[in-house]
Amino acid sequence: MTNLRRGFLALAVAGLLAAGGPQAVAQPLRLAHQFREASSAGRVANELAAGLADEGLTIKVFPNGRFGDAPANLRQIATDELDLTIGGSLAIGYLAPEYRSLLIPFLFDRPDEMLAVAEGPIGREMTAGWPDRFNLVVLGWFYSSPRVIAAVRPIRSPDDLKGLKLRVGGDDAWINFFARAGAQVAVRLPLEIEAAVRAGVIEAAELPVEALLNNAFAQAFQAVAWTAHHYETMFIGISASRLAGLSAAQRQALEGRAAAIARSATRRGLDADAGLAQRVAGNGLAVNAFDPAALRPEIPKVAEGLSGPRGTDLIARVRAQFGR
Repeated sequence: MTNLRRGFLALAVAGLLAAGGPQAVAQPLRLAHQFREASSAGRVANELAAGLADEGLTIKVFPNGRFGDAPANLRQIATDELDLTIGGSLAIGYLAPEYRSLLIPFLFDRPDEMLAVAEGPIGREMTAGWPDRFNLVVLGWFYSSPRVIAAVRPIRSPDDLKGLKLRVGGDDAWINFFARAGAQVAVRLPLEIEAAVRAGVIEAAELPVEALLNNAFAQAFQAVAWTAHHYETMFIGISASRLAGLSAAQRQALEGRAAAIARSATRRGLDADAGLAQRVAGNGLAVNAFDPAALRPEIPKVAEGLSGPRGTDLIARVRAQFGR
């Protein structure tokens, strides 16, 4: 177990013990996330904060990592230093490492599949213990955008990954998968992404299309491989003790609004997908297709390495859900 996870669990337990059950709800409720306001997560946060005044609920939003990154926000939820947050797929690795096989690249074929798993029996099993373990209740899941590989040269096939200096998101599912594909994987960089590319520290980065469109570092790359190796699925989370402290009417209003906003965000994400490649190309990046067929046999191998038989069973359950 990494020091991050040890610290996360310790803070979660300490926070729950200190809480001693439902507490009076401070106003306004604080919602912090690491994303830009222009992102789908930022829009969801702002929409959630609007329209609850009739129930006596006020939500103040702190975007752009003002309270730290996603792991920090989850620790703050655990100790009631924070009331609400928006979390991404990577949070699965922090909160439910036994389910991190869901993050393995190319497991899902369509953007709505990861969402269907999160909202279905597997997702309910995964999140069932979060209120007790992490003081966290999920109010809704929503789809954001696909993840792709931006690079200094075209990446068209698995052979092009061999030896590639690739920055990946910090979960073992992605690290192990791309390492098995032959990439030189980097997670934490000594420089910002744009500077790291110009210094030759990395040649490529896997990231959500949203991040590519909303950040200046995109100009460091020349090409984008449309891998769609993962479909970024996010959640609205609230402190379990804060939620328990709301009146029945307030809780109903908040849960209903969060669910409606999540559904709306998913529709926006799915509708936007059709034009995403054109938007990326419009920013001066050459977009090319990527054939992952040769990499798919690695999925159960990575799952077994992550979680043993439980990981391979999870992959089998996902494939069965979609008739594959």
